[in-house]
Amino acid sequence: REPGCLTPGLGTLATIQDKLLQRQAYLTHGAPSPLAVALEGDFSTAFEQIGFPMVLKARFGGYDGKGTRYARNPEEFATHRELVAGGNWMAEQFVPFTRELAVMVYRSKTQTGCFPTMETIQVNHVCDQVFPSGTDASAAAIAAVEAVQGYGLFGVELFETGSGEFLVNEIAPRPHNTGHYTLDWGGVSQF
Repeated sequence: REPGCLTPGLGTLATIQDKLLQRQAYLTHGAPSPLAVALEGDFSTAFEQIGFPMVLKARFGGYDGKGTRYARNPEEFATHRELVAGGNWMAEQFVPFTRELAVMVYRSKTQTGCFPTMETIQVNHVCDQVFPSGTDASAAAIAAVEAVQGYGLFGVELFETGSGEFLVNEIAPRPHNTGHYTLDWGGVSQF
């Protein structure tokens, strides 16, 4: 590393900080992800491109389910209209996932790798249990990190669909609770 080098870089952090920019980067670079659009104007773009049901997400600051709402139909969307009209919200395709997965990805200029894909159980939108998934979502997780030009350590959260497809939910650019099993795992620790 060069003196004064920040990892991950400022560009990567700016992209990850904004959930809509994250989604756009994934889709631009071929990382599998739900479609998302900004909630702006009369919201017609979101209705046309996303449809119902949809997930409403704050573009900034949301984590562990904070800043997330669901709209199964136009009537339910109307109950959130005042909240999202303030700006900085996005609409995202609802993913009928079968389970949530996570992969810890490390990436440098010379090496990229992953810890095993883990299944996560969420309680009130907070990761409560992590255990081996019996599947490998590393290709999707690495694609997500590469899409945001990320270097360093990343917790990548994914949805697994009924067809076995992996869709990137979001990235955390740091040690992550979905990888805490590495602390006592006996191998390399994410810390």
